[in-house]
Amino acid sequence: MFLIDSANALKIHKISHYYPIYGVTTNPTILSKEASDTGDILKELKTLLKNKPLYIQVASLNYDGMIHEITALKPLLSKEDFIKVPATKEGYRFMRKKHKEYNIAATAVVSLNQAMMSIAAGASELIVYVDRMIKNNLNPFALIMDIKDMIYDKNLDIKIIGASFKSKDQIEDAMIAGCDYVTIPPELFEQAFTEDLTELSVETFYKDAKK
Repeated sequence: MFLIDSANALKIHKISHYYPIYGVTTNPTILSKEASDTGDILKELKTLLKNKPLYIQVASLNYDGMIHEITALKPLLSKEDFIKVPATKEGYRFMRKKHKEYNIAATAVVSLNQAMMSIAAGASELIVYVDRMIKNNLNPFALIMDIKDMIYDKNLDIKIIGASFKSKDQIEDAMIAGCDYVTIPPELFEQAFTEDLTELSVETFYKDAKK
């Protein structure tokens, strides 16, 4: 249900020590923040994750560039990993041509039409950008519900991932709306799953127990 949106192995290791993690999502921006070579980062993440999925996003804007990227990355990929492909014209072409060879997660989905085309092109997962949609006066939660209804009505085996979060309320709303998974940045993880009231209650119980 929960993924970490990061390429920092130390942060991922710390979070995984406490919380059950389904996998890790990355993108070109996240990878660019790390000091190491991209190939070295991905190898380290693969070692850390073991058999859990790693999501790697193509950066090229055209089909030929995407093919070149994925060919270079292929030695690093395992059967559980996903290629994140943008829901664009060139991205649909990649999905259509390569969905039998790779697990495809259509990313940057901000409309129902994009979701339907991504599914038709071969994507098995859809990544909805929550905060980016909100900042552009779009309703990501209504979109998630519409996609979920469409998946149910057509009896499709498609998963929805909520991404691009800036608050724990957005995470909660995305899960209520119907996301199968949410991918959360490290700085938001503890904030999302701990509450001051609970911590205070537990401290009180501990003090009382010592008496």
